[in-house]
Amino acid sequence: MTDLHASPSAPPSDTAVASTGGASYEDLRASLARVRWALKRAAAARGLAVVVLESVGMLLVLALLDYLYVMPQIVRIGVLAVAGVAVGVLIVRHVVRELLRTIPDEQVAMYIEERQQGADGALLSATAFGQSAAGDRNAAYRYIVDHIVASAASQAGGLRLSRVLDLARLRKYVLTAAVVLFFCAVSAIKFSSSRVHRLLMPWQASKEDLASVASTAEERAKIEFQIALDPQDRRLSRGSSLGVKAKLSGSATDEVRFSYRLKGSAAFKTLPMQEVDELNTYTLRLPDIVDDLEFFLQCGGQVSETVAVSVFDPLELKGYQVTVVPPEYAGGQPSVVFGRTADISALVGSRVILRALANTALAGGEAVFGDGRRLPLVGETGGEHAAKVEFTIDKDATFSVAIASVDQQAIGPSSVFAVHAIVDEPPTVAVTSPTSDLSVHASAEIPFIVHAGDDVGLDHVDLVYNAGKGDIGEHRLAFPLTTTDRTPGEHDVALLMPLAEAKQHLKAGDSLFYHVQAFDRKGQQYTSDIYLLKIRPYEIAGAFPNGVAHEAHRHPANLMAFIAAVWNIHVQKARVSSADYDKLCDEMAEKMGPGGVPLKFAKPKPGSLTPEKAAMVKEGDDHIVVAIAKLKAHDAEASTAELRQALALYTSAGVGMDMLQQTDVQEIGGVGGHDDPMADALGFLKMDAPKPAFDAPPPGASPDYHRAIKGEDAKRLRDEAKQLEKKQEHLIAEVKKLAMVAADPHAAAPNQNHQPPAGEDQAKADQKPPAAADGKDPAHDQNDPQRDPQRDPAAQTADVAERTAELGKEQQQLAEDANRLAQQLAKAAPNADKDTREVLDHLRQTHEQMAEAADKIRAGTLQQAAAHGEEARHELAKAAEKLDVSQFADLQHTIEAAEDRVQQIAEQQKRIRDATDRVVEDAAKRNPDPNAEVKLTAPEAEKIRGLAKLQVENQKAAEDLEAYVQQVAKLAQSQDKKEAADELKKAAKTMEQDQLAETMVTAAVNLAQHDFTEAKETQKKLGEGLDKLTHQLQAANGAMAATREQKLKRADAEVKELIAKTAELGGVAPDGKPAEPIAADGKDADHHDGDAKTADAKTGDAKNSDAHRADPAHADAKNPDAKTGEAKAAEATAAKPKKELSDEEQRQAQADLRRATARLAKRIADDHLADATVQAQLQALAATDDASFRQLFATGKKEHKDQNDKLGTFISSLKSVSNHLEGKLESVLKAKRLSAATREETPAQYRVLVNRYYEQLAKE
Repeated sequence: MTDLHASPSAPPSDTAVASTGGASYEDLRASLARVRWALKRAAAARGLAVVVLESVGMLLVLALLDYLYVMPQIVRIGVLAVAGVAVGVLIVRHVVRELLRTIPDEQVAMYIEERQQGADGALLSATAFGQSAAGDRNAAYRYIVDHIVASAASQAGGLRLSRVLDLARLRKYVLTAAVVLFFCAVSAIKFSSSRVHRLLMPWQASKEDLASVASTAEERAKIEFQIALDPQDRRLSRGSSLGVKAKLSGSATDEVRFSYRLKGSAAFKTLPMQEVDELNTYTLRLPDIVDDLEFFLQCGGQVSETVAVSVFDPLELKGYQVTVVPPEYAGGQPSVVFGRTADISALVGSRVILRALANTALAGGEAVFGDGRRLPLVGETGGEHAAKVEFTIDKDATFSVAIASVDQQAIGPSSVFAVHAIVDEPPTVAVTSPTSDLSVHASAEIPFIVHAGDDVGLDHVDLVYNAGKGDIGEHRLAFPLTTTDRTPGEHDVALLMPLAEAKQHLKAGDSLFYHVQAFDRKGQQYTSDIYLLKIRPYEIAGAFPNGVAHEAHRHPANLMAFIAAVWNIHVQKARVSSADYDKLCDEMAEKMGPGGVPLKFAKPKPGSLTPEKAAMVKEGDDHIVVAIAKLKAHDAEASTAELRQALALYTSAGVGMDMLQQTDVQEIGGVGGHDDPMADALGFLKMDAPKPAFDAPPPGASPDYHRAIKGEDAKRLRDEAKQLEKKQEHLIAEVKKLAMVAADPHAAAPNQNHQPPAGEDQAKADQKPPAAADGKDPAHDQNDPQRDPQRDPAAQTADVAERTAELGKEQQQLAEDANRLAQQLAKAAPNADKDTREVLDHLRQTHEQMAEAADKIRAGTLQQAAAHGEEARHELAKAAEKLDVSQFADLQHTIEAAEDRVQQIAEQQKRIRDATDRVVEDAAKRNPDPNAEVKLTAPEAEKIRGLAKLQVENQKAAEDLEAYVQQVAKLAQSQDKKEAADELKKAAKTMEQDQLAETMVTAAVNLAQHDFTEAKETQKKLGEGLDKLTHQLQAANGAMAATREQKLKRADAEVKELIAKTAELGGVAPDGKPAEPIAADGKDADHHDGDAKTADAKTGDAKNSDAHRADPAHADAKNPDAKTGEAKAAEATAAKPKKELSDEEQRQAQADLRRATARLAKRIADDHLADATVQAQLQALAATDDASFRQLFATGKKEHKDQNDKLGTFISSLKSVSNHLEGKLESVLKAKRLSAATREETPAQYRVLVNRYYEQLAKE
């Protein structure tokens, strides 16, 4: 125990020492082995760098020698073998040997000691004594050695290789190798890949080897090669083939071979050439050449010259990029469009940048215009391969484009493109509120709303006014315009004008004339009609039920109508010719002063006025004389100023209370007539005087009233467009048949005796096939080239040519008809609105397509002609569809037309369903088995075919109705008829969701396939959908009349309209009696001249024989039993049909009348406008079918008396309904008047207003 604890440094036992010492020396050896392997790797890396340096050096030297001396093939093989051996030796010496070299521990320890100063010989001592410590040594020796080894192992374990290894030398070798490799890469520019290929693959004979062999074969005769290429040019389009033909100068002693290589390839490929019959001639064709190549021919040791063939891409036009820079005043951003065509439509003054883009670089080109101008296209440098030209649009033009590439390829000229120069039209403006002259008090605030627009954009809109009397200057107020208001299109802008802030001090009796001027960005202007504000006393303004804010009333004075007419002549001056302007001025001057004597316009009576006011009237008369003189001098603007002065003086003298003399007038205002307090107080009477150049818009009309196409024009144009569409459809069919005959004279022969399906409706059976465009019957055309397919081919060809010429003339005539329609529309609406412009565009497109089709027919390209003809027909259909809505005067008639259409479709669908049921029932009766399949006879099958055809026609009508309802919904929305618009939108949504048109197609297919079960279900679904649609359209129509009073008025007016239409169709008077004969002068047979004098009896006022007539309605209001002779004549004239209608037109008019009666009966019942008895009476009148209803208008002699009796009964029934409705209306109006009578005698608003008036007078 004492020994164990004697000394801490006492040596351990022998066993412990041996164990500890062995473990430490193994750790030391592991560390030395790590250093040893790192040394070997570093040496191998240095050796590899040396191998690379020496190998690259050898390669460069050999390449230089080969370049200088062109070493033969055998020498290159030997040199390559020697170089390979040398490289192998270098690898073994510098890499393999270094890796396999044995390095003892002592040498590694010494290497470390030399490079690590802190070792102090510990590693050398450890390696020297560590291996002997395990021998027969005493414990002290082993203890000492173990401590040395442990210390060395500890140092070796923390050894860092980066400090031991000499990396600087390694970096030097790697850098040297990199420099040599860079020099090798630079040298590759001089020594091409072919040179390297000669050195590294010497066993492949190069061109030089072959030439050398050929030059050394002196015993062989030299052969010359004559090479011909197909194509001859050494430039090929990519993907084409190359033909090579070689003729040798002598007989070939060996195989003739074709050696070639593509661009980027070092080695030549060889193909054998085929010998042909020609002496010593060989050929070869290479298909699908996609890259540049070079080739030579070889026969034995002899070779030809090297031929280079280049490949190019064929020039292809990718498209045109059209950039349109609008004029500076327009302020828009440039538009960029890319496509295969370069048609341009832009404002006059726009700059166009046209770029033609191709698949290869372009050198330039040329744009050739129809007027002879030629503009060069300049090639662009860049990746897009384009050429561009710039020009400015100043008029409509056409042009074509030709381009050329840098490699002398060319395309062009292209097809002709159109340049449409859009003329910046003047702006438009229409006053939407107030739409007529007003009487207001001096402190009123007048809200003005105008509908203004421009195709480029508005610049500003001004309200221009002056006070008339003594005020010849113009004062302006600008309407505030937002950014949106200045954008292209039409906008509603508003301005509030406080009269108290006007520059003139206005008082009762003054007049304020105003109009609106709109200016576009180009500086063009448009002037509205002229209107009048008449300043009235406060107490008169207070007579209005709602105080200071009152409804607008039209001014009564006839002089204002002349002012408006002269003003319109003035504003038209810039739009009409000088001759027309002078003519308008002369005509108006003659109307105002017939025979040199000025008219006595409505004005105060001077005898009842104070001298001061009488002087005003006299001064006004003088202004009238001057105004007429100005008109005769063709100065409408100055004449308007004089007339305004005159009216202002008249108004100021009379203050509006006694200024009107009794003339032939019509009362306006409320239904109560003179019960209206304002009508009594102000004498608001409208004179039937000369009208302005533009009619005033009717109440509720669109602001585009003056710019939109009129209803009668739209209806006429629509009918003509529909007829033109039918002619075009027939002509297209003729062209297609003729194209088949031209391609195969016997192609159409089997269909010569084809007959239309039988079994359709009797009405359809009575219809004749459509006539040709020239009015001929195609069934009897003796010149039809299809009539005799067995004729001589030459005669057949002559017939085809003759018929082609005829069709070309017919197509040209249709094109002229379309152009005529476009010109008529442009003349009818010179300042067209958006919808009218769209119709014009469609008609012009129709004309262009038809003209193109005519050209194609004359050129013999019938298929293309048919395509252009189809496009023309589609454009016509679009034009007719647009005109569908425009043909009606107001929204109510437009909705009624939609209601009538759905009623026709529903009735036709019901007839189809009933006829189908009858056929199926008749067929089922023949087979007692209810589950058996229905077997139809031949006539029944033919009837089903006819019904399927009718179903398809009904489907087309449903499609047209869907488009029509959508347009009417937009129209109602634009006119702010929200309830009607909502119902119309529901109807359009119903048609879309229920898929009425698609369901009708399904029904037609079911009928054609004799699937009657499915057909019945489909037809039932159609009936339900049409009923729902009918209710929605009826609701839209009902929304046009909101109150019961309005509904009664409208229903009564419709009943009277039915009476008039019935009398007109039946040729009887509206009372149901036969119409009395009308004399040639337009009077009744018992008419007396004295009866007509009422038209001219106008005390104290001038007459206008063309404009003034007695109003029968006004006369009846005063004396219901009294009728003037002229009224009787008008009534008799209305009773007599204006023209003889054809049988088909008669049937159509009678069917329309029956449907209108049915719709009215349903509306009266739904709105509960009449008693149950009257409703039942009207429903009974409408319950008959078309055939029974037509019996009312039978024209046979035997039935003439019965017919008159039936018509009389029908008309009497309608009259009783009208009387009943008038009684209901009178009850409503009476209640309204009683309600008005119970109001306060002096309203509170009136008292407040008078107080303010006197307060203002006190302040002044």
